[in-house]
Amino acid sequence: MGAITGVLPGGILLVIIMIAVLDGSDDTAQELRSLVAAGEKRHRLAVLFGCLAALAGALLSLAVADKLVSLYARGIVEVQPSIQFGAAVGIGAATWIVVASLTGLPLSTTTAVAGGLLGAAVFSGHARVHWDAILLRVVLPLVGTVMVSHFAGRLLRSRRSKGPQMRLPALFKRVEARPAHWVASWAKALARGLNDAPKIVALGTFGLVPNLVKLPYLLGAVGLALAVGGLVGGLWLTRHPGAELDSIGHGHAAQSKLYTAAITGAASVAGLPVSVRHLGDASMHGVKFAELALSWLAAPAAAACVAALVLALVTRLG
Repeated sequence: MGAITGVLPGGILLVIIMIAVLDGSDDTAQELRSLVAAGEKRHRLAVLFGCLAALAGALLSLAVADKLVSLYARGIVEVQPSIQFGAAVGIGAATWIVVASLTGLPLSTTTAVAGGLLGAAVFSGHARVHWDAILLRVVLPLVGTVMVSHFAGRLLRSRRSKGPQMRLPALFKRVEARPAHWVASWAKALARGLNDAPKIVALGTFGLVPNLVKLPYLLGAVGLALAVGGLVGGLWLTRHPGAELDSIGHGHAAQSKLYTAAITGAASVAGLPVSVRHLGDASMHGVKFAELALSWLAAPAAAACVAALVLALVTRLG
């Protein structure tokens, strides 16, 4: 068991980096799809801008990460940090993220990490689960922000449907729609890094990873992993565009992304988790309830089951 215990912290660190890479790959691909759908041809430049923005967001999260890290590290469950618990949570969350990435299922890092935490906590028997915090600081922000984004996008789409006489809002009257779309994409990617990096970093606190890497450096490493994943996913998409995309204008996409960036940024400062992918989809196309059900029910359930199994295994080996 001593050998396993010695290896696990490094393994947990690798799992954290892998989660960040897959998260960055998925989100950057989503950003690129909207730019391609709007007719943008400079795909590689768009990928590079998005990756740099996500890295910048992760680095900026150093100023506001405490609340989100604390929520996932101590606010959802209260347990003595251990290598075994950290491994269970990380592997549980990573399993769903890998499966979702390979199969094209909706990927939600927020719910996967929360599910891994709950599965390991319930199985351990000595962890205290703060169900009130889960409801007030995880479930309500997730649902509330998506619904706000949905209705904001619905208002935008209803205005567009009234015909060509409808003009862009005042914010865009003096700004070309195409540059605005680029700026909005950058803002959304930055806000994504601001919200996602602390959630991923929080996994390390359970596995005693801070004993190996201090949290500021871990945030930087996660930011780099988000950027690398974005480069890989984005460049792969430029070579394999995949399914046909719905036609969308630069102006509509820019407004939708600015809504998402504003909501995500505000939630990050408040220390609340959001699902950036679902915020963007809700604002641009409307809520997809089947996808939400899969992400918010199946993802945490699968992560919880895997986390419980992993904790049982490492406990038995001990």
